[in-house]
Amino acid sequence: MSFDIIILTNGPGELSAWVKPVVRKLLEVVPSCRIIIALLPCPYASNEEYKVAEKIPGVSYVFNDTETSFFVLLNKLPNNFYFQESGIILQLGGDQFFSVLFKWRTKFPTLVYTEKNIFWASIIDKFLVPDKNTYIAARMNNISSDRLSLVGNLMVDAAQSKMNPIEIRERLGLSPQFPIVSLLPGSKPFKVKYSTSFLLKIADDIFSKRPDIQFIIPQSPYTPLYQIVASVTDDKYINVLGGVSAKFGQDKHGNILLTDAGTLVNIIPSDFQYEAFQISDVAITLPGTNTAELAVLGIPMITIFPTKKLDHIPIDGLLGRISDLPVLNKILKPFIIKKSIQKIKFISIPNQKAGYSITPEFVGNISTSDIADKAIEIIDNYEKRRNISMELRKVIGTGGADINIVDNILDCLFLNYPDIEILKTTNNFSDWTKKNPDND
Repeated sequence: MSFDIIILTNGPGELSAWVKPVVRKLLEVVPSCRIIIALLPCPYASNEEYKVAEKIPGVSYVFNDTETSFFVLLNKLPNNFYFQESGIILQLGGDQFFSVLFKWRTKFPTLVYTEKNIFWASIIDKFLVPDKNTYIAARMNNISSDRLSLVGNLMVDAAQSKMNPIEIRERLGLSPQFPIVSLLPGSKPFKVKYSTSFLLKIADDIFSKRPDIQFIIPQSPYTPLYQIVASVTDDKYINVLGGVSAKFGQDKHGNILLTDAGTLVNIIPSDFQYEAFQISDVAITLPGTNTAELAVLGIPMITIFPTKKLDHIPIDGLLGRISDLPVLNKILKPFIIKKSIQKIKFISIPNQKAGYSITPEFVGNISTSDIADKAIEIIDNYEKRRNISMELRKVIGTGGADINIVDNILDCLFLNYPDIEILKTTNNFSDWTKKNPDND
């Protein structure tokens, strides 16, 4: 008996760091299921999510965000598509109200994996949380223990490299002798467009003081190469944060950028994203999923949030739509974002989880020279790097969330469809047996 597992998700980070490891584990454990990804409307989308989701092995169908909206609002499915009689909804990112709407339309039970907020607790069947702090916060908000499951951090399952550092450097044409700084503009288009040239200016400042340091930009699978090139060649992007321009070219190892100051930056293909993270002595990154993925690998980072042109940053929801109107986007949007920033103590995920500063952060009208000095300080202090690495790995939490989530899916399926025949796991996830209703 086949059944549907509908995965709701939204942005690039969630699709890569949450959806992929869960789908991979589902294929190992319950290959009879049909996996459907429904992309949710998201102001931070890169417009590459559909292409990436389609290429995930084992995914049978992908709803684009328009098809998702048509279904939940009008009960209109794409041509020749139908849901099976049995199924489950698993939300991995995005507005939790979509789980409510999908449950209403399909009558399937719902599970939501969330790192922070819990909404619609009276409707959603179970919440899956990554750590004890989230679990305790949910219990304090009167969420019963039988509606909660502590599963671990999906980031740990996703951010894994398949090669050792020496092999990676050799494969990417990087010297094994000299330090490496990663420049991470993220995957969201507005970040890439406006921050890449600013990151190159930081690289110029580092290079002027330490010409032995190597620089890389790990290309996100959601960022087309033309977007990176435009961000460092088009003045309308370069001038926003006062970055520097660069020439695009190629050498025998791949794509490169070269600034006027002579700083060479290797663009690492998206297939080697985590390998590129792993060989970094320090990363300079914008806030986002990158900071959690780096923490999983124990890579020291400097998180930056320049606020020179706040009207370029998108805002969620109706307020975001209003603040994008002419005139208001120059006045209302900067005010909203400034107020939001003032409420945030830390901008990187590991610092947020720890509640104190493990890695440096720079917010506001920041100096590229100050960031460069901090990067060099971390590179030159091995003991400091080692301590940061250990704290990052500790605070980010444990892995195994993929199999724990699959186990919760199976439990929910058996509870709602007692006669369903699929592989069932014991608590230690090692003894797979065929469920036999006659033996219950």
